[in-house]
Amino acid sequence: MREHIEQVITGAGAMETFVALPEHAPQGALILYMDVWGIRDELRAIARDVAASGYACFLPDLYYREGHVRHQFMDEQGRMRSLLSLTPDEQEQVRGPMRRLTDDMAMDDTRALLARLGGIYPCMGAVGYCMGGRHALLAGGLFPDAVRIVACLHGSNLVNETPSSPHVIAAQIRGEAYCGFAEHDPFGSEDIRECLKTRFARDGARLTCAVHSGAQHGYALPERDVYDAQATKRDWNQIHMMLARRRRELA
Repeated sequence: MREHIEQVITGAGAMETFVALPEHAPQGALILYMDVWGIRDELRAIARDVAASGYACFLPDLYYREGHVRHQFMDEQGRMRSLLSLTPDEQEQVRGPMRRLTDDMAMDDTRALLARLGGIYPCMGAVGYCMGGRHALLAGGLFPDAVRIVACLHGSNLVNETPSSPHVIAAQIRGEAYCGFAEHDPFGSEDIRECLKTRFARDGARLTCAVHSGAQHGYALPERDVYDAQATKRDWNQIHMMLARRRRELA
């Protein structure tokens, strides 16, 4: 496996992007969208796992407008602490960059990344966590020719009452989408899941959902204090099945 850092030029500057490549010719490519915590070794390790499975993986730092934003709060066992376990000041430190990163900004960055990679990988997949899950869904809906596979893992703020709600845009995907939800997650309530399913069905888009019994928001990140290995394995099994079905498009 090979890896390097690439500077992707966007309308707002240079976006640092971690790139992990398989030893042999990639079977396709994935964009890995970060969660609220930003870029860290945990996400780079996931990108390497993607590369080890045969796919090129691109992990953009969407906080680049604010410099190098890095957040990690560890517990006594060396695990990343979940947001609600932090003090109010610590929570604000984490949430501030997220609030200042609009979905439009993230999609502008995605457009620049796709333009940079389009000559090499005309079709890609996208996988995201928390806010990154929402960004992956939006990418599938806004760039349906380029982003054919989407996986949203414990995604946040997926449904609102506006015409530009993420669930409305995501239903324009021409490939297929998967959403993994925690049983205990205010961002993945039954109402939210039903809104997604109803909209995708109405627009004729393909969506698979899984609800992981006992899991909590953040379950799919291996260094998190709420990590659920069984749920995460189930998610990635679904992702790899999607990749296998769409391999001809991605290659």
